[in-house]
Formats: sequence, C-alpha cells, structure tokens
Amino acid sequence: MFIITACDTKEQKEQNKINLKIAQEHVSDYISDKYGFDAEIISADVIRHESMWGVHSENRVLLTLEHEGREFEVKATIEPFRDDYENNIIYTDDYQFKEVEDAFAGYIGSHMSGLKKFTLVHMYFDKYYDGGDVMEFLKDGPIINFYAYYIDRNLADISQFSFLDELDDKFTFMYRFISCRSDEAVKRASDLNFDYTYQLREYAKDIKEVRIGLHNPQGHFDENYESYAYPNYYISTTVK
Repeated sequence: MFIITACDTKEQKEQNKINLKIAQEHVSDYISDKYGFDAEIISADVIRHESMWGVHSENRVLLTLEHEGREFEVKATIEPFRDDYENNIIYTDDYQFKEVEDAFAGYIGSHMSGLKKFTLVHMYFDKYYDGGDVMEFLKDGPIINFYAYYIDRNLADISQFSFLDELDDKFTFMYRFISCRSDEAVKRASDLNFDYTYQLREYAKDIKEVRIGLHNPQGHFDENYESYAYPNYYISTTVK
C-alpha cells in the first residue's frame, strides 16, 4: 500500500504559474489564426502524470474553451525556462475531432459496407481540416486508434481488409473490427475498451468475431482474429 503525493520542485511550481499565464495569453491568437473566431476560456490547468514516485506536473496546459455554446479543449506544450514563450508554444485542439471522426468513418464504410458504429480514439490536431482527404490530413501524425462495429459480418476473410495496406505509408494505426449479434449488442460492445482479442472472450453473448491489427509505415503489422460461439462457448483463433 502506498500514497501518491505531488512531487513538483519549487522551481516547477513557479514554472507552472508561468505556463498557465502564457498558455492563456496566447491561446486566443492560436484559435483566431486557425479558425477565424474568438473563444472564451472556461478553465485552464497544468497537465500532470502519475508515477510510482508521485504526481508530477508536465510543461503542458489543458484549456477548455467555448465558442457559440460549443466547448472544446486545447493543449499547450511550452518549452520552459525561456523568455520568448510566444515562439515556443505548440498548441493542439479537438475542435474538429467529430468532423475528422465522421470523415474517417466514411472512408472505412466505403470499403466495408454495413458499418453500424465507428469510434476514433480521441485526438488533438494542430492543423486545420478543410473537409478534404482525411487520410492526407492525418498523414505523419500521431498513432490512430479506431473501432469499427458491424452486425453478422464475416471477419475471417482477410481479403476484405486489403484496403488498409494503402494506409501503411501514411501513419501508424491500430484497428479493431467487431462483428456483433444485434443492434443492442453493438450498443453494449461499443462501451468496451480493449487492445487484445482475449479481453473479449467473456462477451460472446454480444460479439461473434473480432479482428485486431497494428500497421505502421515500416510495413510491420500484427494481426489477431477470433470467433466466439454462443451459447456453447467456443473460440476459434488465428494469428497472422
């Protein structure tokens, strides 16, 4: 048993105050330049992470802003201990996340029809998305994680996933295709967060098949497929 405590040094605590001040002073310029509108700052706090040694502050600030009743988040990464802060702040935001998620869902659905639900793991962007090629927009960005849900789809046929190979030179991505037994099963399954097929074996009542893979620009991929029988519990597994 142990207790996690804050472990910031005196210098870091002073830096936190500066980071909060600077991030809020310049976020309006970032939003105005990127989107062409002004947004109200609702809150701002230093981002912290936990370790076995305690809770430590990062030189990053998370801000919540609002524009015309719509709240969104902005992350500010600040290079500390410098005087020219305005030239050393990197902002990213999630204002266009839903638009990007919908565009990505459209791409997946165009290659594999019958898509019932699509979830893109939350992301922040530094670039403006103009509604064009979402894959080009995401190119060279952070790792993409997504979940695609279907009903009674045969996921054993690997040929239907060949279109994913086209993305290998654009970014690293982890995918999870899930074939559910009904609309209600999709709703229940979409509440699950998982990275491995074995984590789903107890959900055979809702899930028939699942395929998980990881691709990256080096061409490496690791893929797992499982199917589940119900009510007679049975697992069929292949690994490619």
